[in-house]
Amino acid sequence: MMISDQIIEGVLEELEHADFEKQIEVFNEAYPVLQSYLLNDQLKSLTHEEFMLLFFNALVIARCFESIKSIPEQIDPAILEEAESKNWSMLENAKPQGFREKLDVFFETSTQEDLLAFIEDSLADDEEFIISSAVKEILFVYSKSILDTFVAYANTTSN
Repeated sequence: MMISDQIIEGVLEELEHADFEKQIEVFNEAYPVLQSYLLNDQLKSLTHEEFMLLFFNALVIARCFESIKSIPEQIDPAILEEAESKNWSMLENAKPQGFREKLDVFFETSTQEDLLAFIEDSLADDEEFIISSAVKEILFVYSKSILDTFVAYANTTSN
């Protein structure tokens, strides 16, 4: 099932009024594999704000799939690792253009375009928060890998 903009907006509205610390606790309890994935050594170089953005993206993705009742009982780390490896390959093989242009290849194959657009939009610079291209790539690949893991689960339960 495609997650629509309406579902994403509903989740964002819920999170806007929620206790973020509590949401982190609930996420970590529900998805210990994702918690470990987000706390790995490769992400230690992120600033607190960059890390919180990545965590927020993961939380939004999880909540969107929860809202359509498509949640894995347990996340398989192998699926997550395979998704990450594939996403790094796709990004590295993308034409060497600007960050947004590199993402076109992901949209061409995505079954969740609205969530992918949400991830892309979350990485847009604003006046107060500018993210380097290298960090944008890291945040994108990690967010997209989490998305792919939920999609893989949804695909196995809908067949």
